[in-house]
Amino acid sequence: MNKVIIKEDVIPEIDQLAVLYNDAGWYTYTNDVIKLKNAVQNSLKVITSWDNEKLVGLIRVVGDVFFSSFIYKIF
Repeated sequence: MNKVIIKEDVIPEIDQLAVLYNDAGWYTYTNDVIKLKNAVQNSLKVITSWDNEKLVGLIRVVGDVFFSSFIYKIF
């Protein structure tokens, strides 16, 4: 069994994000992978999980820094 590694503030490559989002069935987000990459880069916090070199999970915190923050995740 492979060990899953957790990384903070590592922004995955576009192709890795597209595979993860497509695997989750979130195809709307992969229609424009540049916007997807920008959305992830502009998150307040990004936490990723990796099985070797494969991206297998993503948590990102989005919000206005003052009043509201939301956690979006894919596992």
